[in-house]
Amino acid sequence: MSPRTPNLIDLHQFWTVPRAPRTVLDWLEAHPPAGTKEIEGGETGIDGSVVSGFVGFTLMRPRFGSAPSETLLLTVARARGGGTAIRVDAQVVWLVRRPASERIPAGTRAITVTERRSTGRRSGPWTVTDRRRVRRIVSMVDRLPAAQPGPVACPADVGPIVTLGFASAASGGHRLARVVADGGGCGFVALWIRGHRRPALQGGAGLIKFLGPLLGIRLR
Repeated sequence: MSPRTPNLIDLHQFWTVPRAPRTVLDWLEAHPPAGTKEIEGGETGIDGSVVSGFVGFTLMRPRFGSAPSETLLLTVARARGGGTAIRVDAQVVWLVRRPASERIPAGTRAITVTERRSTGRRSGPWTVTDRRRVRRIVSMVDRLPAAQPGPVACPADVGPIVTLGFASAASGGHRLARVVADGGGCGFVALWIRGHRRPALQGGAGLIKFLGPLLGIRLR
């Protein structure tokens, strides 16, 4: 079995205790590590006697879209010669950080926004040139976190696709960056800077929700 993400770090250690697996598993479930919450568990057995079992605890609430996590997985099994063997795995997903270089260029003076629905209907464009609003939109995009590698579970939410074009002027200016935000599913955000595709971001739904009131329009 392979992990769902290439950024998983697993540290594990083994112990043996002079108790039956059922007794050990019951004790572990009744005494979760401080600051954790049980999230999974299971067992196998023969004739009502536990042969092996496991219980998992989370140390951090997973984040939507990428699900980085910190968990403890405790596995018990019958030990040779009697008693119970215990394996404890501390598992942490390494977060990919967004490089500081992947920011909207400072020369942005105008932002053009368009919307496309799943029905094919298109709206816009709306052009933002007010300096304060331009700065707020640029700041929002620059704060979006990097999308994490590995598979993710996306809800069946068909939201709009919103495209933002960042330029040095409202007309005749150089195109500095482009952002395509998915308002449904996993909410991924595609980013191009000076014509070059950059790694994906996350937070498309939040970005679209932020843009609507700022532009005085309804994007969802």
